[in-house]
Amino acid sequence: MSTILETISAGLDGYSRSTQAVARIVLDQPTRVISMSIVELAKLADVSDPTVLRFSRKLGFSGYKDFKRALAGELSARASSPDATFSLEDAGYLSRIVDSYTTHLADMMSSVDEDTFTQAVEVLRGANKVEFWGQCTSSTLAQDAYDKFFRAGVACIVSDGPDQQRLYSRDFGPDDVIIAISHLGHNEDIARSLTQVGALGAHTISIATEGSIVAQASTISITTKAVEQTPFSEMIMKATHVFIVDALALATAEAKGAGDPFAATKL
Repeated sequence: MSTILETISAGLDGYSRSTQAVARIVLDQPTRVISMSIVELAKLADVSDPTVLRFSRKLGFSGYKDFKRALAGELSARASSPDATFSLEDAGYLSRIVDSYTTHLADMMSSVDEDTFTQAVEVLRGANKVEFWGQCTSSTLAQDAYDKFFRAGVACIVSDGPDQQRLYSRDFGPDDVIIAISHLGHNEDIARSLTQVGALGAHTISIATEGSIVAQASTISITTKAVEQTPFSEMIMKATHVFIVDALALATAEAKGAGDPFAATKL
């Protein structure tokens, strides 16, 4: 079976001029394309957004997002194939590791639903208070999230213990938000506490693996796809969750007009 890039290359001469412009960018910069919006790709190719959409559908996809997911998966599989293995003796060892890392990261990020992300930002913009939950390895990211949101002017606290989380879960109302971070999403304590908070009418947002009990227990679940657990895939999953937290902090700060949460704290 031909790959997406092989299919594009084989049909290039038969495309219209505007479609060829899109196709050449995809062929020349596939890793860059999987992190671009339809507007960004259209601007780079100097074509209209509908042209990019038609290009995606011409390849058999329902839309641009579907095309990006498939392309990201293909690039990720190629980076993981035996042909892509390398050793310290190879030239460009570091750059090849970076290329593999960024390709897998883009593949993982492509599984995040943008509409759900936007919904989470809207909820956070109007929140009275925000509490970050994390346990074990996820507690480090919960603390990092607290630091960034605090800089953005969001009233928030962080909790990394199940007893604290059960206690605090009794004191939330409709204008309050819990953000629970659980990389694999298997934490039963967090899932139970999320259910309790949800019953009180508070918003619960999870950052976890799709289909997990933590994701299912939250009202808004920002999830990444489930993958076979290896040291490398675990690293990519955690990096993706860091990226999601950073993006939430930036988007929430912008929505609240609070400035850049990554700017150095002024003394």
